[in-house]
Amino acid sequence: MNDALRWLLSLDRLGLGDPGVELALQRPIPSWGWAIVMLAALVVGWLGYRRLEGRRRPRILLAISRAALLLLLALLIAGPRLVRPQETEERDWVIVLVDRSASMTIADVRSGSPGAPVSTREQQLNAALEQSWPMWRELADSRVVLWMGFDAAAYDLIARASDPSTAANNSVDHPGAPGPPELASPVGRRTSLGRALEQALRRAAGRPLAGVVILSDGRSSDGPSRTLLRRLEAEKVPVFTVPLGSPIGVPDVAVVSTQGPDAAFVDDLVPIQTTIRWRSLPEGQRIGKVQLLERSTGLVLDEQEIAPEPADRPSSLSPEPSPAIPTPSPSPDATERTLILTGRVGKEGAGRGEWVVRIVPDSSDLIVENNQLPVDLDLEDRPLRVLYFEGYPRWEYRYLKNLLVREGSIRSASLILSEGKRFVQEGDAPMQVLPSSPEEWREFDVIVIGDVHPGMFSTQQLEQLREHVGQRGAGLLWIGGEGPTPTAWAATPLADLLPFSLAPESRDLPGEPLKAVAAWDRPVVMAPAPAAEQFGVMRLADELENNSWWPAELGEHETGWSRLLWAQRLAPSILKPATEVLAVARAEGGDGSIAPIEAPLVVTMRFGAGRVLYVGTDETWRWRFGRGERLPERFWLQMVRMLGRESLTRAGKAARLVLSPQRAQVDQPVQVLVELLDQRLIDRDARSLRARIIPLDPAAEQPVEEASLTPESASGQTSVNSGVRRYTSVYIASRSGRYRVEVTDPALDGERLAAEIEIWLPDDELLRPDTDHAMLAELSRATEGAVLAPDALASVRELLPNRRVRLIGTPEEETLWDTPLALILVVLLLTFEWVVRRVVRLA
Repeated sequence: MNDALRWLLSLDRLGLGDPGVELALQRPIPSWGWAIVMLAALVVGWLGYRRLEGRRRPRILLAISRAALLLLLALLIAGPRLVRPQETEERDWVIVLVDRSASMTIADVRSGSPGAPVSTREQQLNAALEQSWPMWRELADSRVVLWMGFDAAAYDLIARASDPSTAANNSVDHPGAPGPPELASPVGRRTSLGRALEQALRRAAGRPLAGVVILSDGRSSDGPSRTLLRRLEAEKVPVFTVPLGSPIGVPDVAVVSTQGPDAAFVDDLVPIQTTIRWRSLPEGQRIGKVQLLERSTGLVLDEQEIAPEPADRPSSLSPEPSPAIPTPSPSPDATERTLILTGRVGKEGAGRGEWVVRIVPDSSDLIVENNQLPVDLDLEDRPLRVLYFEGYPRWEYRYLKNLLVREGSIRSASLILSEGKRFVQEGDAPMQVLPSSPEEWREFDVIVIGDVHPGMFSTQQLEQLREHVGQRGAGLLWIGGEGPTPTAWAATPLADLLPFSLAPESRDLPGEPLKAVAAWDRPVVMAPAPAAEQFGVMRLADELENNSWWPAELGEHETGWSRLLWAQRLAPSILKPATEVLAVARAEGGDGSIAPIEAPLVVTMRFGAGRVLYVGTDETWRWRFGRGERLPERFWLQMVRMLGRESLTRAGKAARLVLSPQRAQVDQPVQVLVELLDQRLIDRDARSLRARIIPLDPAAEQPVEEASLTPESASGQTSVNSGVRRYTSVYIASRSGRYRVEVTDPALDGERLAAEIEIWLPDDELLRPDTDHAMLAELSRATEGAVLAPDALASVRELLPNRRVRLIGTPEEETLWDTPLALILVVLLLTFEWVVRRVVRLA
């Protein structure tokens, strides 16, 4: 097109000969409309010159000229223009989700022939992908195929590259991929299919999605929510599922959990509560037996036959079913049974007891690894011995004394010492006189001092008791009262064994009670402090309530019975540096204040090799109101056993390692604590200690981690009276399994500290290894997809709908009605008519 024509048509971007350029009208008129316009123009032109005089031929020419002018005006009004449409085609997507959880390692796939070898679900998956890969390669030519693996979450898979150096740049959806994507070992211990499906949809957000293909055994801790299903239905995205594994449950027997005491005594019967679960057992098939045995010798301490007939119940570990799809529900034949195995500790069992609960199945078992769990106990060769001194028979003394007598693992002697009277003895450990020598004090692990006057003891006896706690690791329990405890003990050898200071300047006048330990002027309730969890006390509830083992009603004034009408108000300022608060007294705010008032009530501290605990109330007996002995019994026994446990685990040791908790969930902080008990090690003043965390599962392929333990206090200084220095660190495991923590720092002078910890997943899918093909079928049905057999995976190509999208953008256009050519044509027609009229003398 020459420049003259472009100027006549005012064309800048488009040309008449350009590809894709079309002539169009801004206000289109149908063909019948143009016929009417043409006829009207001819009629108007004819009527304009029909009655004029003159020759016929010029008048016809003028009529045609006027009709042409009218037609030109009509065309210009319609808005002629040149248009080039902007259209693109976007390929639709296909998402393939591949299960990478540990359940894929289960061998439950059998071929049709009897006696054929059993293959794993992972092998079945690889065979299906290899067989159908030509189809996927062809599909990638016309669609975008996104490969994603999933367990607890979804993630992209990397394509298999012919050249390893280009593997990182080879997209899985690239048509040149030589084979299925690279699949790492399936090690995920948790599967969240619903979450993975949501993540996959977010990955393809804004794209035309033809469908989702899921290759899985169906075992998942969650399922697609109603919101997700409604979205899939609204967007018409079908889900095609390929169920892997055996549709029929394979028999499996597992030890779900074991629960027993942390410490036991020689010649005691130790009950171990064991939960056994089995599933998919044919009717009439025997299950086997469960054994409790010593790990080192293999000696069977107890065993029971597992009978399937009575009291079968569904698995309590099964999560709540999804309101949309009944996902992680167990098989209907999944059964749990709780058994009590009792093992008697022999004389040779003193020390560290390592027991194992093991299942011996009568037939083949699906997962052998879940057939046993360890049980570790601290075994002692004597009962816990308690000596209780009290000044008068107050209510707390009566109930605590009876409690100690009832407890079979405790031998106790309770004495009421009153000034000017002979002592009154009770309990099951008869005493003729008060202990007056180190040997006599050594007969007791825990000493309880109630509201008794120190004048009942000689200075020598108190010094011996101090030595018994500080050097031999005994426990000392103070129970405050309205009488001499604690104020009368300020000038005695046991003043250092109080967790707070009794300074004379705390009194206004000599003989007055200490203001810092004055009684509350209103009722209080008790509430545990954070340190209580570390010591394993204040755990009075049957189960965890709002992330606490403390019953909620004990912290409420409204219950009435939970209120302690008398308690000592310990000022935080008088607590010694090594003191830790285990519980606080909480009173309702005064002067119209809503906020409660708190002060320490139960405190503890280390003194040399032993531990001291102070309880600033004698009102816990009120918790018995309408509830029996359960709450006060747990409260006091936990305190006494903690003190006894401290003495038994620390006496004679230079250092010790504590892991808290010893069984934790994944991503739960675990405190690694090293306590230096030997003054020789404390004097070295190490800035830090090194520890190693070693995975005990060789299949996990996890590296050994290093941890640095730093002093618990900011200054790093240790109280002379506390006799201990603590180094702490926090370890958070990201994967389940058993770990061994070793502290081999040179600062410990050859002391080798080691302990084991178990990290577990509450929804570990290996606890429920059977498949859930019903969930996959329901997901396909709800989304109008289909269920495909693994060997028919290639047929998914014919089932996928065409969701390609033609995108129409803003077209390019050039208007023609306002061009110079349009004006020239109008002027030419008008001029032609005027000239002809002048020639024929009609103007």
